[in-house]
Amino acid sequence: GLNDLDSFQYKSYVWLVTHLSYEGVPDLIVSQKFALATLYFALAGAGWDQNTGWLTDDDACSWFGVEDCHSGISSSLNLSENNLVGEIPLELMNMRTLKSINFAGNSLYGVIPPEIGKLNLLEIFLLDNNVLSGPFPNELGNI
Repeated sequence: GLNDLDSFQYKSYVWLVTHLSYEGVPDLIVSQKFALATLYFALAGAGWDQNTGWLTDDDACSWFGVEDCHSGISSSLNLSENNLVGEIPLELMNMRTLKSINFAGNSLYGVIPPEIGKLNLLEIFLLDNNVLSGPFPNELGNI
C-alpha cells in the first residue's frame, strides 16, 4: 500500500501527484491514470517490448495499448505479447469503463483476481499463454 515506499502503489501515487495537474480534470481520468501507472509498476513496465507514452504527461489514450477512448477514457487495454511480468494489480479495477483486456502471451503469474468481476462492462478478458495459477474465478462467469 501507500505506507510501503517500495510498493508499486506508492510509486504510482508519487508519479501521479508529481505529473498531473488536477484542476478541471475529471475524477475518472485521474483514477484511470493511477490504475495505469500501477499496472506499469506492478508488471515491470520499463521492460515491456512496447511502452511508448507510458508515464508521460500525455493523454493516457496515446499510451501504447490503451485503446478505444472516448473523452479521454479507455474501454480497452491491449498489451498482449508485450513482456508483462508479475501479478495483475487490484488497482486495475479503478478502470470501470473497460470492456476488453488482452494480456495474452506474457509472463503474468499468481491468481486471477476475482475482483475483476466488479468490472461490469468487461466482455473480453484474454489471459492465455501466461503462467497464472488457481481456478478461473466464479465472479468472471459472465465474460
